[in-house]
Amino acid sequence: EISLPGLVSLEPAVSVVQSDQGSRFLYLSGALPSHCLSATIGGYVYDIDKSVESCGQHCITLRLPYAGTPVVDGEPKMNVYPSTGLIAYTTRDLTSHLFAGDVIYIGANVLLVSSVNPSSLTLEGKVTSVAFGQKAVKAGYGVEHTIVIKKHATDLNSVRVVPSSNIRGTDVQISVKRPFGHAP
Repeated sequence: EISLPGLVSLEPAVSVVQSDQGSRFLYLSGALPSHCLSATIGGYVYDIDKSVESCGQHCITLRLPYAGTPVVDGEPKMNVYPSTGLIAYTTRDLTSHLFAGDVIYIGANVLLVSSVNPSSLTLEGKVTSVAFGQKAVKAGYGVEHTIVIKKHATDLNSVRVVPSSNIRGTDVQISVKRPFGHAP
């Protein structure tokens, strides 16, 4: 895993204004993106039924009944995160650190990067927890081992590191950081 610079905040698309447990209709504070076919509400992913006629302005129809906490006049606050096209705002430009297809971790959320902009990310995946001003970590696809030699009986300039014959992976490297300078 590779820690990314700056902080990241996931932006909910809208919030639930009115919902009843067991109902398939949810009234929202605004419109979801038209491409949104599923959304995370209260940690659960709900598929949106686009085949039925709209239940009104800022209303969505779920394929299965809503099983979450009932919401009346926006209380308790229940954010809606689209499973695709999810926006995350960043405090640092991550265009040189992330690319489409990378997997990142923001808190307990595991998300796939769709696109990277200087101040935001477009992501896909299930939002399981609110993330505001958190560190993001990129999947590193490997393991980094650090070996510290505390006691030695030889000159460190002559130490040899020999990997085992079964070492494998992508871009496997062995590197040494010396505590003193080297002559050119």
